[in-house]
Amino acid sequence: MTEMTDFNDVAQASGMDAVRRMLEKVEQDAPKPASDTPAAPAVEPWPKFDGDISRFLDTEPPPRKWFVHNRLLAGRAAVLTGIGGASKTTALYHFALGAVLGWLPWDWKVDTTGTALLFLTEDTTDDTHHALADLCESLSDEDRARVADKLRVFSLAGEDVRLLSVDQGALYENARALGLIARCAAIDDVAFIGIDPALALSEGDELSQAHQRYLGQFIDKLAIQTGACAMLVTHATKASANADEITSHASRGGGGITDAVRAEFLLRTMTTKEATAHGVNGNDRKRYVQLVATKANKAPLEAFTPLWLERGRNGLLYPAELALVERQESSLTMTDRRVYDVLRELCKTSVPMRQEWRLECQRRGLVAGSSEDAKTKSMQRIIGRLLEAGLIKRGSARGSYIPTYQDETA
Repeated sequence: MTEMTDFNDVAQASGMDAVRRMLEKVEQDAPKPASDTPAAPAVEPWPKFDGDISRFLDTEPPPRKWFVHNRLLAGRAAVLTGIGGASKTTALYHFALGAVLGWLPWDWKVDTTGTALLFLTEDTTDDTHHALADLCESLSDEDRARVADKLRVFSLAGEDVRLLSVDQGALYENARALGLIARCAAIDDVAFIGIDPALALSEGDELSQAHQRYLGQFIDKLAIQTGACAMLVTHATKASANADEITSHASRGGGGITDAVRAEFLLRTMTTKEATAHGVNGNDRKRYVQLVATKANKAPLEAFTPLWLERGRNGLLYPAELALVERQESSLTMTDRRVYDVLRELCKTSVPMRQEWRLECQRRGLVAGSSEDAKTKSMQRIIGRLLEAGLIKRGSARGSYIPTYQDETA
């Protein structure tokens, strides 16, 4: 049989109908040009639930579940941030022991107890051994047994700990991330999950808002699926170490990570100015750290009151016994000091907003004026003098003020 090398051969052998059939097949098999408009995706109902809220109107809401009362929610994520050397990992150990034993070294109430899991990506087993020896040295035999039963520490230095990988610029949860959720969810009574630090977990860009938010959402998902308070350690900006006013989004890089979680707590060492105010020798000021909420959804205003801690034996954290050094402030009037005393009194129950403070001072005859505007301006001048004297500072909530040191003597 003669080999047919072109359409003439086909036509001579089989006729023009055969040629037409071949051309039609070539046209059908040829790749189609790309369309400028992508094909519409199939419609998928989202969200999958109907959003019905009628049952919420007929019943009382259940009590809010806290891990640490009025500060850290159970079943949601938080970040603990600070510059290097601020005792973040040590604080994480304290929270883990608090979950197991039901108490913390400082005066915060633990509401939810159970198993605690720590994933420490920069610690070896030797580091963990030393840390636990220090933490548990003074515990009773009963408490030590409970820690042995309910605390799990994963020392991951030298391991591949990336949970979020990048594909064409987008983050996704890899097999390790899914394995972490599965391991944590397999424990019925997990109350606290601590992960240190954030920077080790993701291949994403630390300065990308989208990447940082995705990381925060992953930790929050871990908390929601396990019912535990999940706390992620992040690094803070260097500016936060010496800032006079502490604000939210203290975590370094994209602030999206703070937006994605329910609470952010900052650990910062004592500044030179604060050491002077407390009469602390400049060489000793780094013994003291301040733990302060910069974001705490659902928490009352008093949760934002800063807490001073002292690094004691082996770097463990204890409540600091600090008092404000007596000042001779000639610029302050007796009225100024009485207005200051009103703030201290109000802060014993909750942190007041500026207007609430002013109205209480007006009621006591400490702020006068011919009109409300004049009274407001008079209060503003008093607040300015108290700020200048270092007796008060701005609270975390806009329009609130707190005494610089809550434990100072009158």
